[in-house]
Amino acid sequence: MKNLIVAQELDNILVVDDTPQNLHLLSDILTKYKYKVRPVPNGKLALSAIEINPPDLIILDIMMP
Repeated sequence: MKNLIVAQELDNILVVDDTPQNLHLLSDILTKYKYKVRPVPNGKLALSAIEINPPDLIILDIMMP
């Protein structure tokens, strides 16, 4: 008998970028694939968003102020 692995739904993605065009592009692409995307424009808002509802994945622009 084969072992079945059930994938946990990991669909809550926080996208952090200070460039609005990047936020829109990533949000559009990920939403197309049925992910729940929460775009935020800076680190301070990202930390608040994480406290309120921790994401499954964070996509972060590492060159932000």
